[in-house]
Amino acid sequence: MVQLKVFRLNPEKEEDASYVTYEIEGQDSLLMALRFVREHIDPSLAFRDFHCAKGVCGSCIMRVDGKPRKACETMLISGRTYLIEPLEGKRIIKDLVVREG
Repeated sequence: MVQLKVFRLNPEKEEDASYVTYEIEGQDSLLMALRFVREHIDPSLAFRDFHCAKGVCGSCIMRVDGKPRKACETMLISGRTYLIEPLEGKRIIKDLVVREG
């Protein structure tokens, strides 16, 4: 079992920015865990999911416990809580999706 404390922001309601904690089990990578959350718990969760999932393209980079990490390469450890946030210094489009470039 892991907990993902995920930053949530709808740009139309910036004053409602918050963190939501999801508790899940059985996922190896952060990318797979986020996909599981979106498919089974919260379909409104936004993150970049049109990428290689092999650590090549870098489109899944987000902050994990304050450090930039590729979600596809971040392996989760059972019993831990992870703080998941968008990259710093980027304009947030929604939740974990930021404007590239």
